[in-house]
Amino acid sequence: MKNISSAVLILLFPAALFAQVPNMDNYTPARSGGILPKDFLISTAEKYQLDKQKIDTDDVKMQEAEEEFYLQNNYSIDELRFSGQCLVNDTMGMYVNRVADSLLLKQDPVLRSQIKFYVLRSSAVNAFTTDQGVIFVTMGLLTRLHNESELAYVLAHEVIHYKRHHVLVGYKEGVKAQQGIGQYEATTFENRFLKKHRYARGQESQADEEGFDLLVNSNYDPHAAIAAFDILALADAPFADTAFSKSFFETDHLVFPSKYQPDTVKAIKPQNEDEDDDLATHPSVYKRRKAIVHKFSKLDPKDTTGSLFLNDKAMFWKVKTMARFEEADEHLNDQEYDMAIYSDYANQRVYPSNHYLTKEMVRALYAEVIDKNRSYDFSDLGAMFSLMYGNTNDDKPIGEQGRLTSFMNKTDATGWNVLALNYAWQAHLQYPDDKDIFTWCYGLSRELAVKNEVKLKDFMTSDSAFIAIGNKAMEDTAIAHKVKVNTPAGRFQAAIDHLDRDSLSDYHYWQFAFVDEMKDSAF
Repeated sequence: MKNISSAVLILLFPAALFAQVPNMDNYTPARSGGILPKDFLISTAEKYQLDKQKIDTDDVKMQEAEEEFYLQNNYSIDELRFSGQCLVNDTMGMYVNRVADSLLLKQDPVLRSQIKFYVLRSSAVNAFTTDQGVIFVTMGLLTRLHNESELAYVLAHEVIHYKRHHVLVGYKEGVKAQQGIGQYEATTFENRFLKKHRYARGQESQADEEGFDLLVNSNYDPHAAIAAFDILALADAPFADTAFSKSFFETDHLVFPSKYQPDTVKAIKPQNEDEDDDLATHPSVYKRRKAIVHKFSKLDPKDTTGSLFLNDKAMFWKVKTMARFEEADEHLNDQEYDMAIYSDYANQRVYPSNHYLTKEMVRALYAEVIDKNRSYDFSDLGAMFSLMYGNTNDDKPIGEQGRLTSFMNKTDATGWNVLALNYAWQAHLQYPDDKDIFTWCYGLSRELAVKNEVKLKDFMTSDSAFIAIGNKAMEDTAIAHKVKVNTPAGRFQAAIDHLDRDSLSDYHYWQFAFVDEMKDSAF
């Protein structure tokens, strides 16, 4: 987009975003609670039978289509309800429902009574509705919001989908396209495909525009609808673009080669405004945003104002932060270890020395150790192809998460194991009563010994070796002039960067990692 709004810039620099920084010192993971709603207590078969009674058509094919829709839909929704991903009576879900109340109770209380909102454990940036009046909002969406009005617009969009029965109607339209009924009769498969997708895009546009009207008629700020599309334009980007530095994982004695961290990264860019959406079920984000900007320009000036928050602003920041804390766990569940580590890293820039985040980081680092230490097991074809083709863009990563991913990919298995153990041990010293962290320290030590075949004697035990290697680097004229700061640390970094030189070839950069720790008998 050429005229991307300031909302995108805010999204890319989240540390500035926290006008209010909630206290998260004693954070515990989000959990369901309270009494289960009635829709959890009715059997799926009973829901299906009740929905079948809604069918009102003499067209046999459409009757069969609706029956199949209700069968699939009810079982899919209940599978999601009971998957463990759907939170019930939790803090985030209760807040989402309050926003729905603010949006709908005065305008259409009957419609509000028909809809239930739940938060899903997912890092995807999404919200979706069902024909049964259940609307799901993902944690990934909550992490990216700038204010309550943006959430209200997303909910308004989904409410229109429900009100207009878009899910059911869209399913029936798909059956017609597949069987060549109505407008799809006597045409090619390609034309049927294009017509069906054009129809789906029309539904999205209707939800966008009528959802905007719903927002305008509330007391929320209608500007939020425009900003919501800026969020969608960057849906594939991480929730933060916090600058990454390998120094986060380094100590005085554990220093990684400079080449492991790219000097520059490509900027994160929103969706291309020229994107061809003919084959998509949704219009391009650019076109959707442009349509809402046009509607906004036609508003009476008195309708262009509103509040960014109708509920407790502090609760919004609490919910947003909770979702960000949970995101690393969701990435871990999906085996997206680089994303998990980066999410935790970005959170720690705002919340340093947070017990929950530190513990999650240890777990994520351990998971990556297991992955690296077993990457040569080619019984796993996925690991083999990832190893062969997965690191092709390490020298031109996109965004700060890309910089971290490149650092992870370039760090060898032994070095990464040492990094993880070093971080875990420092976490243990900080939280000595946390038995999980201590257990992970033991596991990482075992990985280092068994999988990486590293022994205690492979590590240096005194500062003298640290000083010696730095001084040895200064004796090599090819290295000496590359020392940026003539201090022991500066000389050591230069030596680590040139271990391929004959004079330094006997050393490994990770050998110095535990100079201080080796003096501790517990370690």
